[in-house]
Amino acid sequence: MVTETLEIPAQAKQLIAETEVVVAQAQAFTIATITDYQLAGEELKTIKGQMKELDDLRKSLTRPLDEAKKRIMALFTPAEDGLKKAENLIKRAMLGYQQEQERKRQEEEARLRKNAEDEQRRRDALAAKQAEKARARGNEERAQEILENVPVIPTPVVLKEQPKVKGIATREIWKFRVVNVSLLPREYMFPNEKMLLAFARATKGTIPVPGVEFYSEKIVAAGR
Repeated sequence: MVTETLEIPAQAKQLIAETEVVVAQAQAFTIATITDYQLAGEELKTIKGQMKELDDLRKSLTRPLDEAKKRIMALFTPAEDGLKKAENLIKRAMLGYQQEQERKRQEEEARLRKNAEDEQRRRDALAAKQAEKARARGNEERAQEILENVPVIPTPVVLKEQPKVKGIATREIWKFRVVNVSLLPREYMFPNEKMLLAFARATKGTIPVPGVEFYSEKIVAAGR
């Protein structure tokens, strides 16, 4: 594996070194007078300028890499999209085959069950006639024995034959769709934070929203 050494421009090294000094000065900075406050404001503007300079330099180094990456991605995207489309088409065809086989299995199972039910009714009816004849002869015990010993046909089950391909498996993935938001339990509801933040900034907390507390925080903004 070849590891390339990143060459850091001298300007970047200088900015990074200056940053360490600025951080150390900020850690020791205290404001006790108006003059100190004014000096802090000037220092803050200087820091913002350094941040902009550092960001511009970083972008000048990464922009060619980003553009090269975009070109490479654009080169491979059509082929990747095509393969994904082909994958989805094959998967859809395989699922369609499975669904058709399951339909046939259920259809055959229903046919066999109907036949079994018809045969069971025939046997029950025959046993009822035989029991009635036994009662007519005054043999109630024999009649009960006949009714209790009618052969029961087991419910037919057609097993599903799943074709097997090494490395290919069918999984069942459960998903959801909301059909009535008003019926959702509270634990499945989440506040729309983006909308609430936009509403807070637009109304400045003057319009209440049930269950929400709007508040403000002071920040110091600095320009160059």
